[in-house]
Amino acid sequence: MYNTEKSKDNQNADETALERFKIISPILSALDEKADKSKIGMLKNQACSEAGVCRKTLGRWLDCYAQNGFDGLKYQTPSTTSRRKISDEIIKEAIKLRLEVPLLNMPKIRQTQRVWEFSSIFSVGVYHR
Repeated sequence: MYNTEKSKDNQNADETALERFKIISPILSALDEKADKSKIGMLKNQACSEAGVCRKTLGRWLDCYAQNGFDGLKYQTPSTTSRRKISDEIIKEAIKLRLEVPLLNMPKIRQTQRVWEFSSIFSVGVYHR
């Protein structure tokens, strides 16, 4: 069952990459022909409107294709390991700080947490309130 799911995921990734390649191929051709910027801009606008994506997304696809070829266009799930996690110690300190100073708002607590994270990562020292 696992292999079937894996091959299905690969098939879906290939289909996604093929759809994206079809969208960016006119732009790639224009870039290969060294077309002027206005024509490339027009092709990008047209591709965005037809595909229903924004310019930033289209730019990401072009960058991914330039860096990794067809495989760069495959859908990749966001990595959960790259998400920043706040340690239990910092959460406890934030709660303690909130109880000590009830008027302290969440942005200030987050800012304080960033300082704590920075000091714990780089051993700058202890954060003093």
